[in-house]
Amino acid sequence: MKKITGICFGILLSAMAVSSQAYGQMSSTAGTYKHANWFMTVGGGAQVYWAENYSTGNFGNRITPDIEVAVGKWFTHVWGARIQYDGYKMKGFTSLDNPYATGGRTPKGGYQQQFSYLNLHFDILFNLNSAICPYSRRVYELIPYLGAGYARAYKKDEPSFNSYSFNGGLINRFRVSRAIDLNLTLKAMIVNQGFDQQKGGISLEGSTGITAGFTVKF
Repeated sequence: MKKITGICFGILLSAMAVSSQAYGQMSSTAGTYKHANWFMTVGGGAQVYWAENYSTGNFGNRITPDIEVAVGKWFTHVWGARIQYDGYKMKGFTSLDNPYATGGRTPKGGYQQQFSYLNLHFDILFNLNSAICPYSRRVYELIPYLGAGYARAYKKDEPSFNSYSFNGGLINRFRVSRAIDLNLTLKAMIVNQGFDQQKGGISLEGSTGITAGFTVKF
């Protein structure tokens, strides 16, 4: 798995270098633009965890808040990178009374469980609009991203679980001013199969979510 992660990052970083060199040789017809564009993003929203036996409970009881904070930089109009923290809590259902279980059995025969988590990851950002059209002050931009990092599940007085994490999603960016953007993000995280303290069934599990927030550029 580590070899695969290293190969993926090598390909992405090589693509960034090629894109940066090519763009540097192009002349801009839409005015000047800072290539070194640092930014900070703060957001929050809702997420759902997906794992084995989660059909033993109601979908609505699995929805939890999600908090995200990121710092990054755009190297060209097309390519950027960031480091992001995601975290708060996860809820789900399990067929076993494991360390993260919170109470008695559900009507469908499972146990509800809850645990805290954090996810620190490095992402490559790709501005799809700028890749297709020359730079302009667009109001809306679509930015897919892909990355990997470290995730930890934990609960007070219970064992924690550390895992790699693979992350991806789509950032819908809305320009407010030269310094501020609004974001609506669709996101997903994949972690090791035992992240919720239950093993068996599917080999991987994770979460999907939607967040809203703002970006400050400096």
